[in-house]
Amino acid sequence: MSDLPLGVGAAAQDLTASFTVEGFEAVVATAIGIQYTGAPPSKRSLQVRLLLDRPFAFVARHRHSGLALIAGWVAQPGAASA
Repeated sequence: MSDLPLGVGAAAQDLTASFTVEGFEAVVATAIGIQYTGAPPSKRSLQVRLLLDRPFAFVARHRHSGLALIAGWVAQPGAASA
């Protein structure tokens, strides 16, 4: 991506999905802040703990290939629309 060493300073993602009798619709926005780094990446392994503690998760996948297109969980349930 660059001749200079780069590092991710911050990242955020937001997702909105709708499930209705007419189908499924989703929109995802991702922002990544990249900065120049002075040292090469560390050889240490990174341990990440992921906790999904919401009552409703979903995955939308392509039926023929099984490829996961989008996944998420409900963070703030909204009111059901008629």
